[in-house]
Amino acid sequence: MKRKIPKVTCQVVSIQYVHDPEAAEKWFDLYTDIILKQIQNRQETKRDSEVLDD
Repeated sequence: MKRKIPKVTCQVVSIQYVHDPEAAEKWFDLYTDIILKQIQNRQETKRDSEVLDD
């Protein structure tokens, strides 16, 4: 059976102006990495709790 992959969306609600385009790109990459790690941790925690419930 194929495992269903949940659809996850993320919305950035606050961005300040960054003068340096390279700095802005680095900031955005770092920010998205942090958000993705948080989402993965939540999914792992949820999965772990489901296993414990069985």
